[in-house]
Amino acid sequence: MRKINRIVLHTTAGWADETPESIQRMWRVNLGWKNPGYHILIPTDGSLVHLADISKITNGVAGYNSDSVHASYIGGLVEIKNGKHIYGDTRTPEQKDGFWSAIEYFFKEIGKHQEIGHISIVGHRDLSPDLNGNGIIEQREWIKVCPTFNAMEEYGWIAGNKALERMKHRKTY
Repeated sequence: MRKINRIVLHTTAGWADETPESIQRMWRVNLGWKNPGYHILIPTDGSLVHLADISKITNGVAGYNSDSVHASYIGGLVEIKNGKHIYGDTRTPEQKDGFWSAIEYFFKEIGKHQEIGHISIVGHRDLSPDLNGNGIIEQREWIKVCPTFNAMEEYGWIAGNKALERMKHRKTY
């Protein structure tokens, strides 16, 4: 089992009515990927669609995949205006709860193979380069808006040795 250092949260950056099958087809056909982009997809009903075992590397964030696991909600595209894609947080309450379930699943599974105290939870955009070197990934430095919400603020507090204990006290939507 590979060592995991982070859980990365994503959006598919498409319409909320896309299916896991259509997304996987796009990866294979349009992008030529042999591996999925994420370990887990979360449709609007909040269910978890497992695409890859956590022991496998997926195509979530270039340069960070070997030591990360990835979960994404389906959606994020609000509209296309004058040919420009407009993104926003389109998660349903069920998808927000689905992220909690995915994080809990990751911690439990990873914990079977390694210590989990150092694992952090971040959004794809939080792995953008710090262009001005101030130690903060600012919005103007994001290479993507993914996941369309502040993953570190919303879920980052879960990290640490007591991650699973903390999740027992989580708020529900």
